[in-house]
Amino acid sequence: MLKDRLTQLRKANKKTQQDMAPILGITRPAYTAYERGTRNPDYDTLRKIAEYFDVTTDYLLGLTDDPNTQSLPAADNEEEKIFFSGGYESLTAEEKEHLEEELQRFRKMKKRWEELYRKGDKEE
Repeated sequence: MLKDRLTQLRKANKKTQQDMAPILGITRPAYTAYERGTRNPDYDTLRKIAEYFDVTTDYLLGLTDDPNTQSLPAADNEEEKIFFSGGYESLTAEEKEHLEEELQRFRKMKKRWEELYRKGDKEE
C-alpha cells in the first residue's frame, strides 16, 4: 500500500523521484526502493513524507483512505482539545451537540468525584 500511495502522491504533485530525495534528506535510490516496496522508510522519513504531501501517516500506511490531515478544534486549554477518528470537523452538527452534552456531563461527574475525594481526605 505504501509504495502505491507514494507513487500516486509524487505523480499528483508533479515530482520525480530525484526531486523527492533531497526534500526528504535521502538518496534517490533509497526513495526508489520505497516506491518499489523493497525498503520501508524509517519513522522520521515517513513523517517527512506525510508532512510534505499534507497527508496522515495512517493514509500512507493504508490504515485509512482519508488522506486529509485533520486539525483539532480550537480550544482555550488542553483539556478541551479532543481528537476524533476522522477529525472533529467531519462530525455532523447533531454529533457535535451530543459530544458537547456528554463532555459537560463528564466534567460535572469529575468535579463531584474530586469534591468527594477532597472531603474524604479532610475527614481522615
